[in-house]
Amino acid sequence: MTRILNANETAEYIGRSKNNTLKMLHAGQIPAIRMDKRWMVDHDILDEWLASESARQAEERKQQHR
Repeated sequence: MTRILNANETAEYIGRSKNNTLKMLHAGQIPAIRMDKRWMVDHDILDEWLASESARQAEERKQQHR
């Protein structure tokens, strides 16, 4: 069963402030949908996004040190 996170739960999960998370949500940096005035983030998709962002950043650091 898929768990849906709100903005506060997402912020806590990714270790960011609520304001920073909201900025990221508005900018489309975090995969989410907005229903009325509420953000909805699929926990499984968020985990996939975190893994891909981690891999992308690791590759960037690797390229910078070459």
